Amino acid sequence: MMAPDYGRLRAMTDDELVEHYDATHGPHRSAMQFIRDELAHREQARQTEAMWRYTRWITLMTLVVTIVTIVNLTV
Repeated sequence: MMAPDYGRLRAMTDDELVEHYDATHGPHRSAMQFIRDELAHREQARQTEAMWRYTRWITLMTLVVTIVTIVNLTV
């Protein structure tokens, strides 16, 4: 089984990558590191995006609390 080119690899879903990896046997198995790397990269990208979302929410909440505190001190 031949390895997909980079464009096709990027277009595949995670499930398709896992199926392709599982379908590969024999001497090509050791050459499939790029699929494991791609899956790891995608997982890391999802985790990074989640952390950015959490960071934006924490920043917004900190700003709101700061404003409310300033208003409370002036009253």
